[in-house]
Amino acid sequence: MARIEKRDKKFSVRWYGPGLPGGEPPKRQRRSFCTLREAKAFAAHVEHEKAEVQAGRRAPPVAQKVLREVVEYARKYRWNHLRSSASYESAWKCHIETPLGDCPVHTIRKQAVDQLKAVLSDSLAPKTVNNVLTLLRSLLNLAVELEWLFAAPKIRLLKVPEKAPVLILGAERVAEVIRAAASEPRWGVGVLYATALLTGMRAGELAGLRRGHIDLVGSRICVEQTYGGATTKSSKIRWVPLQRALRPILLPWLEENPLDVLFPTSTGTPMGRSDKAFQEHWQATLARAKHPRTTFHQCRASFAVNYLNAGGDIYKLRGILGHSSVQVTERYARIAAVAMAGEDERMPMLPGFG
Repeated sequence: MARIEKRDKKFSVRWYGPGLPGGEPPKRQRRSFCTLREAKAFAAHVEHEKAEVQAGRRAPPVAQKVLREVVEYARKYRWNHLRSSASYESAWKCHIETPLGDCPVHTIRKQAVDQLKAVLSDSLAPKTVNNVLTLLRSLLNLAVELEWLFAAPKIRLLKVPEKAPVLILGAERVAEVIRAAASEPRWGVGVLYATALLTGMRAGELAGLRRGHIDLVGSRICVEQTYGGATTKSSKIRWVPLQRALRPILLPWLEENPLDVLFPTSTGTPMGRSDKAFQEHWQATLARAKHPRTTFHQCRASFAVNYLNAGGDIYKLRGILGHSSVQVTERYARIAAVAMAGEDERMPMLPGFG
C-alpha cells in the first residue's frame, strides 16, 4: 500500500512497485511532491496500477526509460515532419545529450533542470537557454504522454529583455524605399521589396511564391511554402491580403515575368536563403533611399507597425503574419504610435466631475 509522509515541507509517497519481467522482486520506491494533493493523486495512481496488474488487465511495468529513448521516439514519430527538426537535433546533441541523455526520465527532477540551466547560462544567451529548456520540457511531456513518466517537473524559463523592432520604416519611408527599389538593376527585385513591405511576408515565404498563389479576384496571396518548397514556419497555409497599394506594382510584373516562380534568380530558379536580394541588394536600396542599414526582416516589422497605425486589428494582424499567438503580435502594438489613440475617451464623463 502506498504511504504518504511529510518530510521537510514536502510530501513523500512510499510504495513497493511490482516486479519487472524476468522475476525481479518488487522494489521499495519513493517520490516527493510539493503539495498533499499531488501526493494523494499519485498514491491513488500507484494503487490503481497495482490493482490493474494483479487483475491481469495491465502488463507488468517495463524497465525504466532513459531520456535518449524519448528522443528516439520523437525522431521517429514527432520530429520527422517538422521544419525545426534540425534545430531540435542540434540542441539535443550540443546541450542535453551529454548531461541527461542516459538518465532515467523519472530521475530528471527540478534539481537536475536547475543544474543544467546554470551550466547553460554561463556560456549562452538567455534566449538560447530558453530554447534548450523548451525542448527538454517537450521531451519530458512526451514521456508523460507515453506513460513513461507520471509527472514532468515544472521548468521555468529565463527572463529575456524585450527588444522592440528598431529602425521601423514609416509609411513615407516605405514609399521612398519602394521608389529607390524601382532602380535596382536586378530583374524583379524592386517588386520583391514592395511585396515584402506591403504584405509582411517572411523572406522564405516570398521566395516560395508561385504565380498560382496570387488570387487577383479575391485580392489575396496564398502563403504555403518557403525555401525549396518546404512548409512555412507554422506548417500551416494562410492567406495574406493583396493590398491596393501593391496592385499597380505587382500586376505589371505578372505580365512581364513569364516564369511560374514569382521572384526568380537571374537564372530563373527560386531564391535561396543566402540570395543577394535579401542582403547586398537590399542594403544598396536602403542607401539609395538614404535610410540607415537594417535587416530585410524589418520589412515585416514595418508592415506590422504601419498596419496598426492605420487602425488595423491586432487579431487580424496575427493571422496575416502567421503568428502562433497574439502575444507575439503584441510586440508591434507596443511601438505603434496610435495603438492607444482614443482609448482614453472610451468611458463617459461622470456627472459633477469636470
